[in-house]
Amino acid sequence: MSRTPTPLQRRLARLLREARTGRGLSQEALADRAKVHRTYVGLLERAEREPRLSNLARLLAVLGLSWEEFGRLLDVSAADRRR
Repeated sequence: MSRTPTPLQRRLARLLREARTGRGLSQEALADRAKVHRTYVGLLERAEREPRLSNLARLLAVLGLSWEEFGRLLDVSAADRRR
């Protein structure tokens, strides 16, 4: 039985996908650099899995995003959805 993703999971998925593609990285390249499995990146980008903080930290580091910027981008994404 699959769960419906939360709004936060959907924003996170969108942000990760946009950050990855904006940097010209494939899911495989991001996964290799962050030392996670490629399917894990896909699950996150489809909002089918919640990330562990340690994995999210590695993904953000590869993407060149600080925790502050990540939080700000999540807030902006939420504001866009409310419009």
